[in-house]
Amino acid sequence: MLRQVFAAMLRPIRIGVKRCLNVLSQGRKPSWPVTQALFMAPRSLADLEPDEGLTRLRAELMPMPRPRSEDLFSLGNQRLPCWLPSDEQLADDWLLSRDYYPLYHNLFKLISRGAAEVRLLEIGVRTGYIGAVFVRAVECRRRYIGVDPSLYVRDGLQRAERTLVALKASGGDIEFDLIEGYSTDAAVQRTLQGMPKFDIVHIDGDHTLTGKLRDLDLARHLVARSGVVLVDDATHVPQQCGCCGAGRAAPLVSPRRLHSSEARPGATRTLSGGLQGDWTKDGAQ
Repeated sequence: MLRQVFAAMLRPIRIGVKRCLNVLSQGRKPSWPVTQALFMAPRSLADLEPDEGLTRLRAELMPMPRPRSEDLFSLGNQRLPCWLPSDEQLADDWLLSRDYYPLYHNLFKLISRGAAEVRLLEIGVRTGYIGAVFVRAVECRRRYIGVDPSLYVRDGLQRAERTLVALKASGGDIEFDLIEGYSTDAAVQRTLQGMPKFDIVHIDGDHTLTGKLRDLDLARHLVARSGVVLVDDATHVPQQCGCCGAGRAAPLVSPRRLHSSEARPGATRTLSGGLQGDWTKDGAQ
């Protein structure tokens, strides 16, 4: 009945109702920047100036030879623990696509070129695919921080831990922290804000529009001035929980570090989408 009433409304009224519902979905402590973004007209994004640095980066990135996903997620003759055989059967084929993890690999390689250390924060770890790609692509000191409630895949953080431990044991300067919790939890945010700034922030958590905006709002306080923010599935925002934020059964009052490797750790650009198609604009085409 409510759907029929909503469908009968004039389009401007429907848009206004949707925006108000998105604002209310932030809970009792709404973010003013997120609220502003929710009320922005989509056409306002057309007025943004293209980033020349990103344009040059894309021009260098796209022609690079790409490794195979099967090679990225194998060590010796065995698959890394992050690899789920069921992911091979998904309709959109993101695990095996040459336009997904192989492209991330090359992007991380370009971003880290000439650096002494690269720090990556990932919101929405799943089983650790991006962590593995990051470790394999970057040749200098690598610091990976992952945040995930470990609900989307029940043993996701355990798989990510085993993957990173295996890659660390194979050599290289790799340190990591896996934090079990939501990116929206105050305790998690305090933990992240107490760390040095990140060179790369990868957002792949809550897939609702409000969830993406909340993570972007958080990322702008955590990323280094010359850093890059990557937004996965920027144009795919079904009303369901991805990995962080929405649809949780009970809030976590404090983050739990599932695993911390030995060491403990000082003009932002945003790339969106799964790096497919025109990824400097609005995600996968």
